[in-house]
Amino acid sequence: AITQIPDWNLLARDIQRAEQPIKTEITARVPQDWREAMHQENFRKRQGGNMFADLLQDIRYAFRTLRKSPGFTSIVVLTLALGIGANATIFSVINAVLLRPLPYPQPEQLVRIYESDPAKGWPTFSVSPPNFLDWRAQSRLIEKMAAYEPNGYSYTSGDTPEHWSGPMVTEGFFEVLNAQPELGRTFSSDEFQTGKDHVIVISDALWRSAFAADRAVLGRPVSLDGQAYTVIGVMGPQFQFPSIASQVWTPLVFTPDTIQNGRGGHYLGDIARLASGVSVAQAQAEMASIAARLEKQYPQTNTGWTTVIMPLSQAGGVREIRPALFVLLGAVGFVLLIACANSANMLLARASVRQREIAVRLTMGASRGRLVRQLLTESILLSLIGAAFALLIAFWSTRVIATLPANFLPHAQYVTLDSTVLLFTIALAFLTGLLFGCAPAIAMVRGELAESLKEGGRMGSGARAGLRKLLVVAEVMLAFVLLAGAGLLMRSFSRLSDVDPGIQTAGRFAFSISIPDKQYATPQQQTEFYNQVQQRLSALPGVSSAVLTTLLPAGGDDEMYGVGHIDDPDSDNEPSALSYRISPGYMRALGIPLIAGREFTPADNASAPKVCIINDVFARTMFPGRNPLGEKVHIGHGYKIIREIVGVVASVKQYGQGEKDASLQVYEPFAQFPRTDANFIVRTDGPSAGLATEVRHAVQQVDSQQPVTGFRSLDEILGDPIALPRFRTVLLEMFAGLAAALAAMGLYGVMSYTVTQQTQEIGIRLALGAQRGDILRLIIGRGMLLVGGGVALGIAGALALTHVLVSFASFLFGVKAYDPVTLVSVTLMFAAVAALACWLPARRASRVDPLVALRYE
Repeated sequence: AITQIPDWNLLARDIQRAEQPIKTEITARVPQDWREAMHQENFRKRQGGNMFADLLQDIRYAFRTLRKSPGFTSIVVLTLALGIGANATIFSVINAVLLRPLPYPQPEQLVRIYESDPAKGWPTFSVSPPNFLDWRAQSRLIEKMAAYEPNGYSYTSGDTPEHWSGPMVTEGFFEVLNAQPELGRTFSSDEFQTGKDHVIVISDALWRSAFAADRAVLGRPVSLDGQAYTVIGVMGPQFQFPSIASQVWTPLVFTPDTIQNGRGGHYLGDIARLASGVSVAQAQAEMASIAARLEKQYPQTNTGWTTVIMPLSQAGGVREIRPALFVLLGAVGFVLLIACANSANMLLARASVRQREIAVRLTMGASRGRLVRQLLTESILLSLIGAAFALLIAFWSTRVIATLPANFLPHAQYVTLDSTVLLFTIALAFLTGLLFGCAPAIAMVRGELAESLKEGGRMGSGARAGLRKLLVVAEVMLAFVLLAGAGLLMRSFSRLSDVDPGIQTAGRFAFSISIPDKQYATPQQQTEFYNQVQQRLSALPGVSSAVLTTLLPAGGDDEMYGVGHIDDPDSDNEPSALSYRISPGYMRALGIPLIAGREFTPADNASAPKVCIINDVFARTMFPGRNPLGEKVHIGHGYKIIREIVGVVASVKQYGQGEKDASLQVYEPFAQFPRTDANFIVRTDGPSAGLATEVRHAVQQVDSQQPVTGFRSLDEILGDPIALPRFRTVLLEMFAGLAAALAAMGLYGVMSYTVTQQTQEIGIRLALGAQRGDILRLIIGRGMLLVGGGVALGIAGALALTHVLVSFASFLFGVKAYDPVTLVSVTLMFAAVAALACWLPARRASRVDPLVALRYE
């Protein structure tokens, strides 16, 4: 047994603590080369008790021990790498989205200010330009305030036009964020005047892609929408506001008409910096007071409107995604606990191999605390090696996550392996090593030494066996809870996906066009351009129809106007309806059922009587109990356009399948109210390969300087609103599957070890006449008993988990919290997996030769 200890330094140190007769006896049995080494000066220095030297010795011994068991080491490291890697990945997302300060000076002072109309179900809404100007003039607690409007430009340089996106911003925009350009300057106050506003600031990414990072770009003219602009500045790579897609920033100049008559139009974003020492609550109180004054001053447009202030770190969907991130963090925490239990189980199984080594060292004088420290060093070393591989997993995962769009994962561009994530991973590795190493270490040094030193003796084998079974029960419980949660989300997502969105999407593709308002200034020019594009698209091979709409259906965006009866034109409490301006054939192209009346025809042009089509919700809300056909309604707060209702159609789920109550919807002929931006939807019954190129070519045949943007299938667009439920469902399914696999591995390991330990018992049973089927039932029954205990505890945990999921309204759709189908399905599935894990070692046990088993030691 002495020669099984691979490190003479450890043996020598243990001998020093032993009684003299034992020292003499043991030293006489030590090999000659060990005795010589123990008398070297190096050994005499080490026995002085230097803690650092002891630690280094422990680490070297741990390396040698693990190297002698490559299979065991590989399995434990892989198990821990999966558990720690999943935690590091999710923490990197939480760090970027919730914890990391925004990349601006004094980010805690930055806020978003929204308008809000709770009575209409709009907790946050975009801002009206006149309201914004009044806020900025009247606020005393807000140091700086700026607004921006999303925009896009057609950039022409060479043969192929490009689309550049970026906001138009008001004066003080960059100053609010305290953002300085990498090159050049930002806007001066005189450049927010008509005629002086043709200057642009570009992003670092655009500077590198379009201008090859040429520092001489400052002062260079560029053509946007056919107008000459001058590049005056380049922002740094970290500046990506309001989104990562921002490429250019231009001045936003309000016209006198907008200031005087645009209070009913809400389309601006807003960013503000609080004065020093001002809290969000104080600013909220002041802005609510200003909104109340404006409501009294402008009752026709501001009745019911107030303001909501939100820290910038929580804006942009952060508040909505926070629950999902914490649920996923809890899920990966469960996976790590299961990995720890599995690792502890493997260490306990390995204890039977090392028990005589431990017993010899205890006999020679080593203290139990000393051995526990050595064993914990091994477990922490295993965990740190696993963490190294976990960082590789996290690095790959974060690279993928960082490419997610901002409307899906806010601040996704900041997801990376920074120093915070690295420290978290290292700390988690140390904690994990202690967690799965403590119980096996203590169990290994307990027991009777004399029994352990006997040939075939087992030190504390009964305690270890009980601990291994307890760990398996815990693994099963945790895995069951995760599987139940994943099952609920999967059923919820299935119900969500099955909801009819109100349109047909197969074979339909959409893209956007925005023509320059300087070049196409009149409604006639705008209508003529889009008519020509529609004709060319309809003539493309394989295209059965091409229709136009200003608002893509089921895409999640909205454009709303107040609607009302013509006999009540001054109502301050008008409902609002989603507004679509469409071309004839739109309903047939998208499969939207016509309930009553007719669709639009080419005769519904600018010179024809003004008409509209409404959805069934509009009809029930505005005309309860009567036929709406032929009725007249006004649309819009400011201009009050009167239209006659000529048709009623079924509702479309504009905000995705998760929309609970359909909105009022009104359709108007695009020819009667044209504008410069629109979307086309083309339907093809054949292959779509090359369609995007053909579409781009058709558009440029009408205007060679006009780019096409956002070419996507309607299936993709329909998938955007349910992308977050899909993401969290898929992730939780992955973690639950991993947890179930780890739990099954742990169960298999315990049953295999049990079979090995009970080989003699099995041989005796077979020799006395037991049938192999009896052995199968015996072993499987013992394993399923452990599974039954874990499942019973897991059901209780799953019921608690569903209570948590239900507390977040967005998590479950069409599924009850205590869904019996999910619990029964998960129980049966887990029972099948567990039965397989028990059957494999049971099958091996049933094939044992009784004569061999009786001689087994």
